[in-house]
Amino acid sequence: MLQWLNIPGIMVLAALLAPNILYAAKRAGASAGRVPGAWLMAAQEQIGRFGCMALMCVRLPLWHAGFASAAAQTVWLSLTMVLLAAYVLLWVFYFHRAGSKALAVLLAAIPSALFLLSGFLWRSFPLTLLAMLFTVAHIRVTWVNLAHTEA
Repeated sequence: MLQWLNIPGIMVLAALLAPNILYAAKRAGASAGRVPGAWLMAAQEQIGRFGCMALMCVRLPLWHAGFASAAAQTVWLSLTMVLLAAYVLLWVFYFHRAGSKALAVLLAAIPSALFLLSGFLWRSFPLTLLAMLFTVAHIRVTWVNLAHTEA
């Protein structure tokens, strides 16, 4: 009945968002730290982010072929679990060592890797494209924001 709803994708998205929401609540009222004048890069990041989030939750019938095999599904599940565990663990370290540049870059790379992995293995062309846009923009925005905070 609800074949368009992607429950595994929703669960992955919830796991990705939970530490971000906790961190945002912890830093309530703090500046987002965006570099002035970098609106195009930030816009690309947001288009990629929200597009990936939407496509993790829904299956577009003509654009989401699903796993090619049971092995592909097992690979997706295994790698997703490893990446999510690493992501949560890195957030624990980041909460206690806020401002660590290496952790910030890793925290930007893991969601990118999850979106790309899902797009490729689900054979979802739109998710893959948006994941590529998000990956480039998100890591770049993170890197530029880190450089800007050093100055």
